[in-house]
Amino acid sequence: MKKFYFLLFNLIACLNYAQNNFQTVVIGDTIVLNVIGANGTVQWQNSVDSIIWTDIPNLTNSTDTIIAVASATNFMYYRAKVINPLICANSEWYSDIIKHRVITDFDQLLLGDRFGGGIVFYQETEGNGLISSLFDQNNNLEWGCMGTNIENATSTLYGDSNTTAIIQQCLTRPIAASVCDDLDLNGQTDWFLPAQNQVIEMYNQRTIIDGLNNYNGYWTSTEFSADKALRVSFIDGLSYATYKNFSYRTRCIRKYNPTNYIKKISSTTSVTNEPVSVGIEMQPSSIIKCTGSMAAFYVSASGDLPYSFQWKKDGIDIIGENDSILIINNISSLDEGIYTCDVGNFCNTIESQGATLSVSSISILSSHDMVLLHDTVVLNATTYTGEIQWQSSADSINWTDITGATQNNYPVCIENISDIQIYFRAKITDTLCPNSSVFYSSLIRLVIYPDKSYINVGDPIYGGIVFQINTIGEGLVSKISDEIPVTSKWGCYNVSITGSESFSDGQNNTSAILAACSESTIAAELCNNEVFNGYEDWFLPAVDQLTNLYETRDIVGGFSSNDYWSSTQSSATSAYFKDFGDGLLYSTGKNSNKLVRCTRAFSSDNNNVILTAEADIMNQPEPVVQLSDIEKYIICEGNDTLINYAYTGTQPFIYTWKKDNIEIPGATDSTLQINNLSLSDQGVYTCIVENICNSVASIGTELKVIKLITNAGEDVLKCPDDSRILTATALSNHPEESINYNFLWTPSTGLSETYNDSVTASPVNTMNYSVIITDNNNCTATDMIQVWVQNVFQNEEICLVTVDGTSGKNKITWNKTPDAGTGQYTIYKQQGSGNYEILGMKLFSDPAEIIDNNSNPSSQVDHYKIALSDTCGNISEQSPYHKTLLLSINQGAQTTDVNLIWTPYEIEGSNYVPYYYYIYRGDDIMNLMLFDSVAGTDNMKVYSDVTDLYYYKISFEKNCDNTNLYSSNVVDNGDFVGIQKFSEISGNLKIYPNPFKESTVIKIPVTSRALRFTQCNTSVTGVRVTDVTGKTVFEDKFSGNTYLLNRGTLESGVYFVEIQNSKSIVKSKLIIR
Repeated sequence: MKKFYFLLFNLIACLNYAQNNFQTVVIGDTIVLNVIGANGTVQWQNSVDSIIWTDIPNLTNSTDTIIAVASATNFMYYRAKVINPLICANSEWYSDIIKHRVITDFDQLLLGDRFGGGIVFYQETEGNGLISSLFDQNNNLEWGCMGTNIENATSTLYGDSNTTAIIQQCLTRPIAASVCDDLDLNGQTDWFLPAQNQVIEMYNQRTIIDGLNNYNGYWTSTEFSADKALRVSFIDGLSYATYKNFSYRTRCIRKYNPTNYIKKISSTTSVTNEPVSVGIEMQPSSIIKCTGSMAAFYVSASGDLPYSFQWKKDGIDIIGENDSILIINNISSLDEGIYTCDVGNFCNTIESQGATLSVSSISILSSHDMVLLHDTVVLNATTYTGEIQWQSSADSINWTDITGATQNNYPVCIENISDIQIYFRAKITDTLCPNSSVFYSSLIRLVIYPDKSYINVGDPIYGGIVFQINTIGEGLVSKISDEIPVTSKWGCYNVSITGSESFSDGQNNTSAILAACSESTIAAELCNNEVFNGYEDWFLPAVDQLTNLYETRDIVGGFSSNDYWSSTQSSATSAYFKDFGDGLLYSTGKNSNKLVRCTRAFSSDNNNVILTAEADIMNQPEPVVQLSDIEKYIICEGNDTLINYAYTGTQPFIYTWKKDNIEIPGATDSTLQINNLSLSDQGVYTCIVENICNSVASIGTELKVIKLITNAGEDVLKCPDDSRILTATALSNHPEESINYNFLWTPSTGLSETYNDSVTASPVNTMNYSVIITDNNNCTATDMIQVWVQNVFQNEEICLVTVDGTSGKNKITWNKTPDAGTGQYTIYKQQGSGNYEILGMKLFSDPAEIIDNNSNPSSQVDHYKIALSDTCGNISEQSPYHKTLLLSINQGAQTTDVNLIWTPYEIEGSNYVPYYYYIYRGDDIMNLMLFDSVAGTDNMKVYSDVTDLYYYKISFEKNCDNTNLYSSNVVDNGDFVGIQKFSEISGNLKIYPNPFKESTVIKIPVTSRALRFTQCNTSVTGVRVTDVTGKTVFEDKFSGNTYLLNRGTLESGVYFVEIQNSKSIVKSKLIIR
């Protein structure tokens, strides 16, 4: 591949660079301000320092215009102020800032300025320069028109003229030049594909141009040949002649100057941080609490931070309560009410829904409200957790611990006749709930009667409600509710039960029924099996007892208007029941279903009884208990994870997540979600969960993020018949967790297998293989490797056969194609018609040229070809031949006319014609100057009135790596100007003829430094001839100032003659034809 090293067209010792995030504007420019995403009313503002802002009058549209004016700071800033009460009622918000650097004229532009639709990367004088677009226009485009010469597209300096030529002569679309020619960017339309030196300048200024990285190539608009154009690598900054049908990146540029300047620019900004009004995600909940306990209300918010909180009770601010949690300790009935919270941010304030606090203080829930003096009451509390201490009180206000009463089912004897009532309650202290105060049960209220004579119908005593009593203290009590199931049969249908006919003694009737009837779930059995309030002697009432119960039904309570069984049998198939709707007595079949209400009897002998009183423990909070813990999470890099634990206890819970014992801001949910895991997320995570009772910290979960790395190895080269072993390695940052790696190679084409770390690759064509490794955690990593199958490159050609200026022999040059696997080049020379024999060989690492020492370009035309052999031993076809140009001279029609005639330079299979032939002439063979030019289609030139001796050669341009200019053999008109004409060349020697065929005369003139040779003409002078390598090929001695040199055995070529005596040396050049 061709590499070109060029001097920049400007070397600047000291450069000033712009601030690259400012747009540069000229005073008087029209600026179009545009804001995207402004959901509201817009007001544009400006500032000279980005600190103090001022509204711009009448600029209230999303897109508006303003004229650029001078600034004291040389900078001007713009932003859009946005107002929309529906989004943020209390505040406005702003767009991102537009930044301008303000200049008065183009001379103030700096490299790196964002100006004229792009970035200034090159400056000339008087306000002229070049601008690069801000990004690549394409990363995969051809140059276009492979095999076609584009006239006037070879400039290395002017990309605009190159682009015009390409667009006019190459109709392929899209190509790199057409993309630039069609580009309409930032209001500018005069973009073009840069020429070679312009792209090199972009490479040198790549640090100030956006988006230029170490890419392998950007197209230039400079054509190299019909098949190739120049690209510049941004890896090394060098130019390469590259086939036009290859695809590379395109970056367009444009010129700027005061005359083509569009004084209207557009500056666009956006609103990237629109405010979010506050919202309430978790509303406070209503709760019921006991007197003396703690109450807590919670609220959580969404929207932009920071938040403000103000708790209220019944619509009135609670001073100092400005957190998301409201805690009320040692509550009383005075704390009852509706609690709300005003939640706000800078946008708005909203009120939460109301939450009611209900305080349970005194609750008389026991059914044993009446006791007699000397009775024993067993105090029992329902389910609770913690330590119990029974307390008593005469007024339910002042309480005293009962000494030793620290257990449940504690018996208390009623002894004090001075009290007509007494209260009991259980005080619960829960060590598992340290954050809260003690809890209290419902109250047990007991009315103390001195004896049974004080008992009245309706009194709650002896396990039920009194519904019948006589003067001597005997009576009946009823349960306060019906039996379950709701209805049942009397039982034993068609069986006459002796002893169950009594109308007044339900207890005997019940016993008789149970003794004679074995059926289950009958009315009498339900009462006999009842255990209620500590009493077990319940029975089914007889008819008269049931009638008394009906008469006191409103006192006892709990009855319906349906039918209730009595225990009195009316026949073998029927029994009596009472209709509590009409109060009448009826008889019906024993197999009918009726309601059941059980009763019991007490007598004057029932003294010093033991009864049970129950107190309920209401709303005792349960402590937080963690039910599960996870030792570690193993998650792949880039995946998401959710860390959570299970807890029981009284809600709400407050969650605080920590990583490595450092609190994670904002992590207050029951679960911790981490997305797109990276190695920085590794650590030990704990969660502290708190409720009204306590706080619990998890033991800690270690999060390990697995990062796998695989290496498929370096890209490999293989010959067509060879194979290569590809071996992938796998590494994990946690090797103890990543085991049993699985390998998958894709595609499978040309592979011996696909599921091993080492595979044999034998593809026919170049392939890109990828390997995916997977560990036992399903974590993966991927790498790629290219197996390049080397096929011999068939398109290598000779670039130019020229005449070497030193040896006078043919020099064959070619352009090396890189990355083609070339091992060596073989150059062939035609030896007879169609017969090409090897001239020589060159390694790829050698210079791309060879000298044909047996050539005679002054008298003979030669044909040359080139072939290459790659490192696999494959040999390419021979290239098309290059036929050399032969220049000759003869005398014209007039004796002073000179005819230059040449055979054209020929490339086999090509119609190659140079643009121009350049003719050089001079009277000194060592100093020929450009004299004339003719069209590339000409092969003859006639000059008239030539009376002096002149040397001629012709040349033409052809871009090659080693040379860009062809040089022919040299001819002279010495045969036509006469023997008396000498040629004076460097070194003060006069040699004629020169060039010569058989002999020439060397004369030492009597001038200047040559005087030292002639002042003593009897001195001996030496003559020595050397070839171009410095080897002496002839020596002789003579006296005087003239010497005749005969050719002898010397071959054609260039030589040097040296004349020397004891005082001085004079040298000059000889050419032998």
